[in-house]
Amino acid sequence: MDDRIATLPEIYELVGVADLQANEQNFLLPGGHDVTAIIIAAGFDEALLPLTEDRPKAMLEIKGQTILERQIHALNECGVKDVVVVRGYRKEQISLPNVRYYDNDRFRDTGELVSLFLAEAEMSGRFLFLYSDIIFDPAILEKLLKSQADISVVVDRAWGDHAHTQEEMRVKNPDLVVTHQPPQPGYRFLPTAEGTTLARIGRHLSADEADGEFVGLAMFSEEGARLLRTVYHQTHQRLQGRSFHEAESLEKSAFTDLLQEIVDRGGEVACVDIYKGWLEIDTFEDYRRAWAKVK
Repeated sequence: MDDRIATLPEIYELVGVADLQANEQNFLLPGGHDVTAIIIAAGFDEALLPLTEDRPKAMLEIKGQTILERQIHALNECGVKDVVVVRGYRKEQISLPNVRYYDNDRFRDTGELVSLFLAEAEMSGRFLFLYSDIIFDPAILEKLLKSQADISVVVDRAWGDHAHTQEEMRVKNPDLVVTHQPPQPGYRFLPTAEGTTLARIGRHLSADEADGEFVGLAMFSEEGARLLRTVYHQTHQRLQGRSFHEAESLEKSAFTDLLQEIVDRGGEVACVDIYKGWLEIDTFEDYRRAWAKVK
C-alpha cells in the first residue's frame, strides 16, 4: 500500500501549510514572540466588595470573559504568547491554561514591586508589564511593542480633557505623569517626532500639573530590564526599611516608585502617547461602565 499513501509534503500542500507560513510572516507582529508579559494580579481591593469577596479583581467577568482573559486575548492577538501572572488574593481562582504562575502569599503586607520581582526570573530579556485591572484596545499594545526605547510606558493624554474633583482623585488615585515635552493644550494634537520622556510619575501629583495618566502598561528591552533589576536591588540594600518615594517602604512601594527612581538616577523612560482606548476597573461604577462599553 505504500505507493498509494500520500507523502507528507503532498499533505502539507493540500492543507495549505505554505500559505499559512507566508501569512505568518506577513501579518504576525515582528518581535512579538520574543516578549514575555508579566501581569501582577496579587492585590486585594476593598472598593469592589462584595464583587471581589470570592475572587480577585482580575477574575471579574465582563460579558462572558474575565478581565484577565481579555488581557491574555489582547496579548495573543498581538503575537505575545508567553504570559506570566503573579497571584495573591484568592489565588486558587486564577488557573488559566498556557500561563506560568508566581504566588505572593504576603499580598496584604506588600506592594506592587514585591509582586513583580517574584517573577524576576522572567526579566532576563524583553518583557511587558501590565496591571491586572485594565482593559485596552490591542492597538495600544501594538504601538507599545513598536517602541525602540529601553524603557517605555503608555501615557493617556486625555487626562486634561476635563476637570477632576477631589473625590474622584481620592477614590481612583490615578498614576499621573509629568513629561518633558508635553503636547500643546487643545483638543487635537500631534505627538512630537522624537517622542516624549518621563519627568515625574506617581499618585501624589496634583491633577493640575499632570499632563497625562500612566495606564498600567510598560515595556522593557533586555537593557531596560537589566537597569530595572539593578536599581531595585541597589535600592533594597540602601533603604533598609526607610521610605521610598511615595511609599512608606520598598516593600510597600508601587511600580511607579521604581520608575521615578530610575528617572532620578538619570535613566530615560520614553512615553508612548495614546488618547483614550482603555478602561481601569477600580470601582463598581467602573465595572458597570465596562459592561456598558465593552463588546
